[in-house]
Amino acid sequence: MSGREGGADAAPTGMFERDRRAVLWLCCAGVCWRWVVGKHTPMPTAEACEQLWLAQRLAVGDFTPAVAVWWRALPALLMAPAIAVGAPAVATAKVLAALAGGLAVAPTALAAERLRQGAGVGAAAVAMAGGAAVLEAGAGGSSATASLLVALALWAAAGRRRGLAGLVAVTAAPLAMVAPEPDRPSLLQQVWLGAGPAAALAPLVLLRPRSAHFVVPAAALLLGLVAGLATGELVAAASAVGPALAVLVGVALARFGRRWRDLLLCVVVAAQCHTAWTSIAPASAVAERVVAGYLLGSVLDPGQRLATDLPRVAWAAGAQPVSIASAEELRRVVADPQVGAVVLGGALVGDASLRAWLAGRFVVVGMPADLEDLAAERHLVVLVRRT
Repeated sequence: MSGREGGADAAPTGMFERDRRAVLWLCCAGVCWRWVVGKHTPMPTAEACEQLWLAQRLAVGDFTPAVAVWWRALPALLMAPAIAVGAPAVATAKVLAALAGGLAVAPTALAAERLRQGAGVGAAAVAMAGGAAVLEAGAGGSSATASLLVALALWAAAGRRRGLAGLVAVTAAPLAMVAPEPDRPSLLQQVWLGAGPAAALAPLVLLRPRSAHFVVPAAALLLGLVAGLATGELVAAASAVGPALAVLVGVALARFGRRWRDLLLCVVVAAQCHTAWTSIAPASAVAERVVAGYLLGSVLDPGQRLATDLPRVAWAAGAQPVSIASAEELRRVVADPQVGAVVLGGALVGDASLRAWLAGRFVVVGMPADLEDLAAERHLVVLVRRT
């Protein structure tokens, strides 16, 4: 796929023209692929809902919530102008994520090319198809913006601009430190989605001849994965440091002959695309938004609000999407008589003592049949305060 065979480790002066064109097309493909996945993704991530809520507050001139989390409000600041002029909030988040994720392909390719001649196009192809990165971007996650910053930091580091690389990396780090999704798959599935088949090729950079410059992307990848394991949100962390993995794979493949390089690259890209497409959230996820809208429009009286352990439901109801992680916290929230409804769908659904306590104050709400089916498929428990 490259216009030349892999060469020495010395940093090249630049790509061949055909390689530049290939990277440009891969950038466009990265944006389009993320948008296609986004069109089939029914709901934003819980973390994206936080950024959407911040952007919506900024759009109406309320800067207080953003000031409180200024270190990770960059996506909200970028979305706020579009939302202020009437753009749909969720579509704005997906467009921003698709553009950021697709644009990250270019600095990823340039960083790989600086480390080894012929590595740029391979790294660009891996970054374009990235499983976790595409899935997070399709759901409007801020890790797509983080991946662009990480790619720029790697490019700067490969060009020996360490100060600039450190500054950009520090800006990117808070965007990848997100709370875990309430419905993430098992750890093994997260590892496969976050690393996937590309991770099997990355260790090939250790083959001779090797360069100490490969330590920078390797360290970035390791730090990202460790942070993901520590926070319980491996998918978003892997998405943010996806450019580091792409650089390592591009550099590793550049040492092979053209036929083997292209064959391995095609296998990796196809596997990444398949993983992202088959991991899209089911259509029933939209129940979290529809149920909140139904309660606000048809059940709750003016001034009443709902309590929930699902950040997406809270955001859809117009509240700050803060996770309620314990039964005690939920009891404190619903003690307020202004709470007229409760929606459970996370870990608290299985708490029998909490369900019994709520049964004395709330009853199951009657909803249209199609909405009840959606809620049941999503395992939502929807309650309304007894009158």
